[in-house]
Amino acid sequence: MILERNGKNLSKLCEEMDSRAGCVESKVEDAFQQKCFDIQQVKSFFKYYPMMGIPLPDEEALKEKIKQSISNSRKKNYHGGEESCNALPTPEEQAITLLT
Repeated sequence: MILERNGKNLSKLCEEMDSRAGCVESKVEDAFQQKCFDIQQVKSFFKYYPMMGIPLPDEEALKEKIKQSISNSRKKNYHGGEESCNALPTPEEQAITLLT
């Protein structure tokens, strides 16, 4: 978002930040912060991807990304051991969440 404001020109962004002691304009910082708040309110991948301007993967690719993320998380023990790892919601529960 901040780089796009400078035409995706990294040198121009660096010059601007150098001239502002490493800061961006307050209005840019406020817009960035609001975007972060907006992202935190998104509750589904189907809304997250478009918000981020990223093409939404097909359903099968999305399932694989989620499975891989869970696998990586378990391997790194981010959420405790197997005994404390939450089970995935059923497809029905996921559909209800998606539709609400």
